[in-house]
Amino acid sequence: MSESGRTPLLQAKNLRLGHRTGRTREFVVAIDSIDLTIDTGEFISVVGPSGCGKTTFLEAVAGLVPVASGDLLVNGTPIKGPARNRAIVFQSASLFPWRTVEQNVWFGLEVQGRLDEAARQRTRQLLHTVGLEKYMKARPDELSGGMRQRVNLARALAVSPDVLLFDEPFGALDAMTRESLQDELLRIWQADPDGPKTTAVFITHDVTESVLLSDRVIVLSRNPGRIVADVAIKAPRPRTSAQWRLDPKFTEYCSEILDALHPEQKAARQSVTATSTESSV
Repeated sequence: MSESGRTPLLQAKNLRLGHRTGRTREFVVAIDSIDLTIDTGEFISVVGPSGCGKTTFLEAVAGLVPVASGDLLVNGTPIKGPARNRAIVFQSASLFPWRTVEQNVWFGLEVQGRLDEAARQRTRQLLHTVGLEKYMKARPDELSGGMRQRVNLARALAVSPDVLLFDEPFGALDAMTRESLQDELLRIWQADPDGPKTTAVFITHDVTESVLLSDRVIVLSRNPGRIVADVAIKAPRPRTSAQWRLDPKFTEYCSEILDALHPEQKAARQSVTATSTESSV
């Protein structure tokens, strides 16, 4: 149970994940002994060095990677494979080039047999939310990279998932487009009618991005991935990028997460500070 007494939306208990190598079939651990509870409506970012198992964890929540041991639950039910209550936004938009923007957004609903007038209205509403209502009949090759990723986001939101999974969705974009889409995601996630009910798990290498977007930031170590910090970002919502980045607390949170990622650098700073203090006495 969570602190509220309700069953957590997503829960990992002594979770272990990994894969087998091609030749020897030796099992390589990616995630080890993780305990994590995520409640409905939280926006959680997971950060860590390359190879720490961030994407493996995300894919396990999506039902694409089996659990080696421990438990991984959604609404108290073990995850056994993909399901309609979870949707994933990959780094590449992966839109169907022969379908219009509108048809790409409602694709998931069509596959699920839910493409009715209400679904079409939902699609139009989401395209308005992401600022692409004028491009409903356009093809993906007529859009910029940032616009295609907004279509990708709308497609994931269209199926009204309980958990929305992001695998470094802005990682392949240039810096200006990335910042613009961070602002867009803040606005969309806070404004979408399903936003308060949707839980987000966001994988990123970018510490400032995690602090900008999240309610909590989970920091993983490498080889294998273990939780070394769970940082609560106490900033009110709705929040805007321009205001929040200028808040002194924003920098403090970034420093706290960087220290968790690089404890050796924190120890070195503390050693230098202690030496300077002794010298001045």
